[in-house]
Amino acid sequence: MNYRPSLLVRAAICAVLSVCFTCVLASLPTVASAAELKAVKLLRYWNPGNTDHFYTADPAELGAGKGGYKSEGDVGSVLTSAVLGAVPLHRYWNSKIGDHFYTTNLDELGPKGKDGWVYERAEGHCFPTELPGTTPLYRYWNGRVGDHFYTTNKAELGNGGQGYVAEGIACHVIKDPVQANKLLRYWNPGNSDHFYTMDPNELGQGKDGYKAEGDVGQVLATSVLGAVPLHRYWNPSIGDHFYTTVLAELGPKGKDGWAYERVEGHCFASELPGTTALYRYWNAAVGDHFYTTNKAELGDGGQGYVAEGVACWVIL
Repeated sequence: MNYRPSLLVRAAICAVLSVCFTCVLASLPTVASAAELKAVKLLRYWNPGNTDHFYTADPAELGAGKGGYKSEGDVGSVLTSAVLGAVPLHRYWNSKIGDHFYTTNLDELGPKGKDGWVYERAEGHCFPTELPGTTPLYRYWNGRVGDHFYTTNKAELGNGGQGYVAEGIACHVIKDPVQANKLLRYWNPGNSDHFYTMDPNELGQGKDGYKAEGDVGQVLATSVLGAVPLHRYWNPSIGDHFYTTVLAELGPKGKDGWAYERVEGHCFASELPGTTALYRYWNAAVGDHFYTTNKAELGDGGQGYVAEGVACWVIL
């Protein structure tokens, strides 16, 4: 990564690359975007009339409380889709005893329900195991009043109490805020630099020679759900931005001409449902690192670019 061709050679190559990338982008098939990662609060209600604890990810369902149900805040957040390894939290209703039941194990009551419980829907998606930024959702059962109770605060009932028997952990819900941002891509033919940022205000629609080229998926704003930092470096000598999840590659301050800038969001070190590979390439002739989720752009290498594997996995 230290070779630097003459300015005349770089200018000639950049002119060719500018045309080539334009042609490649124009010929690529349009890919439908997946739903953006979204977390919503799992709201908790209590109805003393029928002794039922009720949980919903839809704030419009009971609002501040109605039909005898009183709002009791929330028990963390769930995802709206099955991404990053999240699984459905199935919801059932038993009208005979007035009880709502929630489980990630569809085999407990089946796809339609049984023993008086009728399947209603998936009440969001949570995680079967603990991840950074998640917390256990504890499950209890009170056979005397016929009520299932769920809480993230084990101090409420501990190992059981007030007639409730502990039934373990239903799943793990999100306790920290989850925000996914598009990782925007830009190309500057003047200094042959591909640039990526999750801040739309940094270059907007394009400026200072950089032209917008859409995005390469989404990254998380914080290190939750097992995501790792995507470190960003800048080399003014060759005009190149470099991105890696491996801090040891260039160190916390940078080296060999690259200076550390910041963490450009958080992605994943291995593939998860709802993620895709972010491929990394290097062109020594012009001094440019290139990243794409569409392997059809450069395949195993081309146009002077050498494939360097997968940088990380980003959210579709």
